[in-house]
Amino acid sequence: EHQVFNDMMKSSRIAVEWEFGHILEHWASLHFKPSQKLLTGGIGQQYVVAAFLTNVFNCLHPSKTSIYFKVAPPDLHTYLQRLK
Repeated sequence: EHQVFNDMMKSSRIAVEWEFGHILEHWASLHFKPSQKLLTGGIGQQYVVAAFLTNVFNCLHPSKTSIYFKVAPPDLHTYLQRLK
């Protein structure tokens, strides 16, 4: 039962991991350890903003992940409305 679940979730996990990679591609400073000093910027907040901006970019220009899995991202207006 556990193996069947893992097999079903495999493609979803891959898609999520690829998108984490895209965030680091677009925002290299998140991957650069000297810029991540304690008590200076809140790396968690920076990552959330980077993820949001990457999602906005993906709404305007579908990512490689969207194209590979044949899943179109929502249009920008729909994405922003769902955040409310």
